[in-house]
Amino acid sequence: SHKNSTNYYQLLQLYFWCDVKYNRAGGGLCYMKTRLWHVRANVVDLFESIDWYENTLGFKVTELYPKENPNFAAFEMCDGALFSIMQVGKLPTVGRFNFRVDDVEGMREKIGDSVKIVEEVFDTSYSTRKFTIEDINGNELGFEKDL
Repeated sequence: SHKNSTNYYQLLQLYFWCDVKYNRAGGGLCYMKTRLWHVRANVVDLFESIDWYENTLGFKVTELYPKENPNFAAFEMCDGALFSIMQVGKLPTVGRFNFRVDDVEGMREKIGDSVKIVEEVFDTSYSTRKFTIEDINGNELGFEKDL
Protein backbone atom coordinates (compact mmCIF):
# COMPACT_ATOMS: atom_id res chain seq x y z
CA SER A 1 0.00 0.00 0.00
CA HIS A 2 1.36 3.42 -0.97
CA LYS A 3 -0.06 5.17 2.08
CA ASN A 4 1.62 2.77 4.49
CA SER A 5 5.01 2.85 2.82
CA THR A 6 7.93 3.69 5.07
CA ASN A 7 10.23 4.39 2.16
CA TYR A 8 9.34 8.08 1.77
CA TYR A 9 12.11 8.67 -0.74
CA GLN A 10 10.19 6.51 -3.22
CA LEU A 11 7.05 8.57 -2.65
CA LEU A 12 8.89 11.71 -3.75
CA GLN A 13 9.70 10.36 -7.20
CA LEU A 14 7.79 9.65 -10.38
CA TYR A 15 7.83 5.92 -11.11
CA PHE A 16 7.29 4.02 -14.31
CA TRP A 17 7.37 0.29 -14.87
CA CYS A 18 8.93 -0.04 -18.28
CA ASP A 19 9.11 -2.67 -20.95
CA VAL A 20 11.76 -1.34 -23.33
CA LYS A 21 12.61 -2.93 -26.66
CA TYR A 22 15.48 -1.79 -28.84
CA ASN A 23 15.68 -1.77 -32.60
CA ARG A 24 18.61 -4.08 -33.37
CA ALA A 25 19.31 -2.57 -36.77
CA GLY A 26 19.34 1.08 -35.72
CA GLY A 27 20.00 0.60 -32.03
CA GLY A 28 17.25 3.09 -31.24
CA LEU A 29 14.29 2.91 -28.93
CA CYS A 30 11.27 1.36 -30.65
CA TYR A 31 8.75 1.85 -27.86
CA MET A 32 8.38 2.10 -24.15
CA LYS A 33 5.25 0.93 -22.35
CA THR A 34 4.75 2.61 -19.01
CA ARG A 35 2.32 2.45 -16.13
CA LEU A 36 2.25 5.68 -14.19
CA TRP A 37 2.53 5.16 -10.45
CA HIS A 38 2.94 8.61 -8.91
CA VAL A 39 2.40 12.23 -9.96
CA ARG A 40 3.33 15.25 -7.86
CA ALA A 41 2.22 18.84 -8.38
CA ASN A 42 4.38 21.64 -7.00
CA VAL A 43 2.63 24.18 -4.77
CA VAL A 44 3.57 27.41 -3.02
CA ASP A 45 1.67 26.85 0.26
CA LEU A 46 1.15 23.23 1.33
CA PHE A 47 -1.71 23.72 3.79
CA GLU A 48 -3.60 26.23 1.66
CA SER A 49 -3.31 23.77 -1.24
CA ILE A 50 -4.44 20.80 0.91
CA ASP A 51 -7.47 22.83 1.96
CA TRP A 52 -8.26 23.62 -1.70
CA TYR A 53 -7.91 19.99 -2.88
CA GLU A 54 -10.01 18.67 0.01
CA ASN A 55 -12.76 21.29 -0.05
CA THR A 56 -12.97 21.91 -3.79
CA LEU A 57 -12.37 18.43 -5.22
CA GLY A 58 -13.13 16.18 -2.25
CA PHE A 59 -9.64 14.65 -2.10
CA LYS A 60 -8.48 13.24 1.25
CA VAL A 61 -4.93 13.47 2.59
CA THR A 62 -3.46 10.11 3.61
CA GLU A 63 0.05 11.20 4.51
CA LEU A 64 2.07 14.27 5.42
CA TYR A 65 5.87 14.13 5.28
CA PRO A 66 8.05 14.77 7.16
CA LYS A 67 5.99 14.50 10.36
CA GLU A 68 7.54 17.67 11.77
CA ASN A 69 7.16 20.68 9.48
CA PRO A 70 5.72 18.76 6.48
CA ASN A 71 6.23 19.94 2.91
CA PHE A 72 4.62 16.94 1.14
CA ALA A 73 1.09 15.53 1.12
CA ALA A 74 -0.20 12.37 -0.54
CA PHE A 75 -3.90 11.93 -1.31
CA GLU A 76 -6.10 8.85 -1.15
CA MET A 77 -6.20 6.88 -4.38
CA CYS A 78 -8.46 4.19 -5.80
CA ASP A 79 -7.13 2.38 -8.85
CA GLY A 80 -5.04 5.11 -10.44
CA ALA A 81 -1.69 6.74 -9.82
CA LEU A 82 -0.80 8.25 -6.48
CA PHE A 83 -1.37 12.02 -6.60
CA SER A 84 0.57 14.24 -4.24
CA ILE A 85 1.63 17.85 -3.76
CA MET A 86 4.88 19.31 -2.46
CA GLN A 87 5.65 22.81 -1.27
CA VAL A 88 8.51 24.23 -3.32
CA GLY A 89 8.27 27.94 -2.67
CA LYS A 90 8.35 29.75 -5.99
CA LEU A 91 6.81 27.78 -8.81
CA PRO A 92 9.07 27.29 -11.82
CA THR A 93 6.39 25.78 -14.08
CA VAL A 94 2.84 24.49 -14.04
CA GLY A 95 1.67 21.08 -15.10
CA ARG A 96 -1.43 19.37 -16.44
CA PHE A 97 -2.79 16.28 -14.78
CA ASN A 98 -5.75 14.32 -16.15
CA PHE A 99 -7.87 12.21 -13.80
CA ARG A 100 -10.23 9.45 -14.95
CA VAL A 101 -13.70 9.81 -13.41
CA ASP A 102 -16.95 7.90 -13.84
CA ASP A 103 -19.14 11.00 -14.17
CA VAL A 104 -17.62 14.03 -15.88
CA GLU A 105 -20.81 16.11 -15.71
CA GLY A 106 -21.33 15.22 -12.03
CA MET A 107 -17.75 16.24 -11.19
CA ARG A 108 -18.18 19.51 -13.11
CA GLU A 109 -21.45 20.20 -11.29
CA LYS A 110 -19.83 19.44 -7.90
CA ILE A 111 -17.02 21.90 -8.59
CA GLY A 112 -19.44 24.58 -9.79
CA ASP A 113 -18.05 28.07 -10.32
CA SER A 114 -15.64 27.94 -7.37
CA VAL A 115 -12.57 27.54 -9.62
CA LYS A 116 -11.12 28.91 -12.83
CA ILE A 117 -12.39 26.83 -15.76
CA VAL A 118 -9.76 26.26 -18.45
CA GLU A 119 -11.98 24.09 -20.68
CA GLU A 120 -15.71 23.47 -20.22
CA VAL A 121 -17.05 19.93 -20.74
CA PHE A 122 -16.47 18.78 -24.32
CA ASP A 123 -15.90 15.65 -26.40
CA THR A 124 -12.30 15.29 -27.55
CA SER A 125 -11.07 13.99 -30.90
CA TYR A 126 -9.57 11.03 -29.01
CA SER A 127 -12.96 9.72 -27.78
CA THR A 128 -13.11 11.12 -24.26
CA ARG A 129 -15.42 13.61 -22.58
CA LYS A 130 -13.56 16.03 -20.32
CA PHE A 131 -13.22 19.42 -18.70
CA THR A 132 -10.19 21.19 -17.25
CA ILE A 133 -9.82 23.53 -14.29
CA GLU A 134 -6.93 25.42 -12.70
CA ASP A 135 -5.86 24.86 -9.10
CA ILE A 136 -4.73 27.73 -6.87
CA ASN A 137 -1.12 27.27 -8.03
CA GLY A 138 -1.88 27.41 -11.75
CA ASN A 139 -1.70 23.64 -12.38
CA GLU A 140 -4.29 22.42 -14.87
CA LEU A 141 -6.43 19.50 -13.71
CA GLY A 142 -8.44 17.62 -16.33
CA PHE A 143 -11.29 15.22 -15.50
CA GLU A 144 -12.22 12.78 -18.24
CA LYS A 145 -13.93 9.52 -19.16
CA ASP A 146 -14.08 7.41 -22.29
CA LEU A 147 -17.04 7.97 -24.59
